[in-house]
Amino acid sequence: WWDTQLAALQDRYRTSIESVPQAVEYYGLHLFSKYPLVDPAVEFWFETGTPSVTADITLPAGTVRFIGIHPRPPQSFEHSTALRDGTMAQAALAAADSTLPTILAGDFNAVPWERTFRRMLRVGGLLDPRVGRGYVATYDAESPILAWPLDHILFQDAIGLLGFSSLPNVDSDHYPVMAELCLAPDMAARQGAPAEEDGDLQSDDGDDGNHGVAERMSPRHRALAQPARAGGVDERCLQRLNQVDSHQSQENTGRQQAERKSGQNRVFEHVDGVTRVAVQERVDDQNVRL
Repeated sequence: WWDTQLAALQDRYRTSIESVPQAVEYYGLHLFSKYPLVDPAVEFWFETGTPSVTADITLPAGTVRFIGIHPRPPQSFEHSTALRDGTMAQAALAAADSTLPTILAGDFNAVPWERTFRRMLRVGGLLDPRVGRGYVATYDAESPILAWPLDHILFQDAIGLLGFSSLPNVDSDHYPVMAELCLAPDMAARQGAPAEEDGDLQSDDGDDGNHGVAERMSPRHRALAQPARAGGVDERCLQRLNQVDSHQSQENTGRQQAERKSGQNRVFEHVDGVTRVAVQERVDDQNVRL
């Protein structure tokens, strides 16, 4: 069904790769690109029904690595979180091992506040565009009640973010999500993924899962031992990034001034890639945390 629906994109995008398992078509993946795909590959990390896609994408300013995943969702009494969590962990390790700035995207069937998701950010050195930008729910597009952020576009710190939003429904149970990204290695000095924690490179039962995961170098240790990741810079895009940063800074300043006038102060706490907001209300010269 999706092959038929997406066929119209072939004229607009030069290269593509897809995998749609016949037994479980709803776990298929399609990757379309206007730019050349280098060494595109479909991989089945844990089971034949849930493919993952990897490819290097040659942009005018340099090359980035793309990893696309669509793990099986956990379901009560039928499927545990093991396959989903394993897929996310494998994707994080692939991002950490990459010598190119990396983008990881797909329907993760996981929300940003889950422990596995937060660990994936730390291990893969990945940034979540939802941080500081809102909930941006993508599922269920067919339900007036359910609203979960299950679809994600994550990226490493040599890539800048110009915009992130969901799009109108396209006759699916998920809303599309769009991120406008910019290849800009200088951004690494201005942003960073959540810091790794003890045990991040071990399985949940405390060992390395017999796969040597615990013996791997962390992305930050590897960065100290190896040259910086390859990649150019799009100067025009970098100028837009600076404009976005300036605009957001002005908005934050104006918001803070307005809140001071109203006697409120918002406190932003960044924990494991999740931004929590606490509002302090000034009452009789005392700050009361709400």
